[in-house]
Amino acid sequence: MNDDGSKIKTRKSLEMRQQEVIDAALRAIGRNGLSRTTLADIAKEAGIGYGNLSFRFKKKEALLVAALQHLIDEYEVRIDSAAATGETAVERLDNLLALSFSRALTTKNKLAVWAAFWSECHTQAAYRKLFGQFRIREAERMTSLCRQVLLEKGGASEDAEAIAVGINALIEGLWSSMARGGFLEREEGLAIARKFANRVIF
Repeated sequence: MNDDGSKIKTRKSLEMRQQEVIDAALRAIGRNGLSRTTLADIAKEAGIGYGNLSFRFKKKEALLVAALQHLIDEYEVRIDSAAATGETAVERLDNLLALSFSRALTTKNKLAVWAAFWSECHTQAAYRKLFGQFRIREAERMTSLCRQVLLEKGGASEDAEAIAVGINALIEGLWSSMARGGFLEREEGLAIARKFANRVIF
């Protein structure tokens, strides 16, 4: 009984420690960029020894891929919840837009991390693969939601895919502007996204 309890506790502790390392990596990447972030920087940020960190992640690249996967997973859990919340499709789409520009997803650090990984997709196959899979799911989610809105409003549902591409591209473009340091605030980004949605679908 005690042995089993100890094993469960140890496993949870290891999982928590690994999450702390990933969180530290994301903070370091947001501050320093990908190329200038070292395992030593991440170990210091996480408050653990370099040897401990290098034992868990033999190479910096393995830790960076794990950090990107966590970033994507966190985003999708939140976005999926927003896209399912609301009595009407219009409300669900608006909830998705609101979350896309919320403090939960668009802190200065998170935007910097997204931008850092985006900028390296052309050179890193692992990032390119994760982003490729992510974009497929993102397109499917937005297309489904846009189709529901169009059907509610009596519009042509065959336009859903094109509208979804436009909305996703707009969000990504606005994030890019926000990441440049004060060029655009999150409230302005949300207002622009809502105006676009009102024109093309609401």
